[in-house]
Amino acid sequence: MNPDKYLALAILFAGAVAVPALAAGDSEIASYYSAAYQTCLQTAKAMRPVQHCTAQEIEYQEAALDREFQALLAIRPGDRDRLQAEEDRWKDQTDATCTVFSRRQGSLNSFKAQDCFRDETIKRRIALKAEHADKAP
Repeated sequence: MNPDKYLALAILFAGAVAVPALAAGDSEIASYYSAAYQTCLQTAKAMRPVQHCTAQEIEYQEAALDREFQALLAIRPGDRDRLQAEEDRWKDQTDATCTVFSRRQGSLNSFKAQDCFRDETIKRRIALKAEHADKAP
């Protein structure tokens, strides 16, 4: 994760709206952000509302990921065990990677943890879509 990504959050302390800055190469991930999330961030005027926006987006992305996973299982029922094992490994790895931030001191670490969960979930969606396209009958 690029620490410069959180530079926009420093604006928050000056009383402006905090919108996560995107590092180069994050445009594909950002293209998956829901319209509701983008609107929520634009109207958020403090740290807690930004965190609320991101928490809602994580829920949205997790539901979308589940739909992608179920769609892949539907076209590859014979791969259920393998796919479920991969999904379980991804969840474990993501939890380990992203919860590191929440264990650290500092007000920006909760933002980093949320951003990590949001973006890792989107990356998993992208990977499942690619596998879905590769495995389509």
